[in-house]
Amino acid sequence: MMKALVTLLVLSSPVMAQYTPQQDTLLDALIEVESNGKDDAVGDNGNAIGCLQIWKVYWTDAVERSGIGGSYKDCYDRAYAKSIVDAYMTRYAKEAWTNPKKFNAEKCARIHNGGPKGYRKQATEKYWKKVQKVLAMPHLSGYNVNMIKETSYYTQALEVPLFLNFLLAELMMNSSEDTLEAASLKFLEQSQNA
Repeated sequence: MMKALVTLLVLSSPVMAQYTPQQDTLLDALIEVESNGKDDAVGDNGNAIGCLQIWKVYWTDAVERSGIGGSYKDCYDRAYAKSIVDAYMTRYAKEAWTNPKKFNAEKCARIHNGGPKGYRKQATEKYWKKVQKVLAMPHLSGYNVNMIKETSYYTQALEVPLFLNFLLAELMMNSSEDTLEAASLKFLEQSQNA
């Protein structure tokens, strides 16, 4: 009886996925843009819930083919909401989400915002710009530029992790061969202007 109960609990609970660093960083940026990090957020006139502002139709689409289970209200749970986005992206963004070498943050973000063909819609360009700004912010890796610069302990050494985070964001957004050099120049330019 106990074995049957444990099996039932395991089968009925949602499976939480492990994410690549690229996926995790993008999910964090989407959470920031969508809800400012609030798990209990309700938006779009009550149609979108949770930290990732998931609509019921989005949830239904993700759940019906993934076997995740649960109820729509589970989208208030951050781990569950991430698994819904993961299932949706796996279905619609395909390799842009699942293949680290072909990862495309823009395509994924615009699909999240505009549906399966959202990456083609002009209406999702503004959303992508918001996500880009968040991706370029150092706080995604635990560094806050303004906080660091306002302290008397700010040194050149602190710019190394900031640059690495900036570079990661640039590489996620662009996959051309000259991205490293372009990102380095862009970082230096922004640092001099700050």
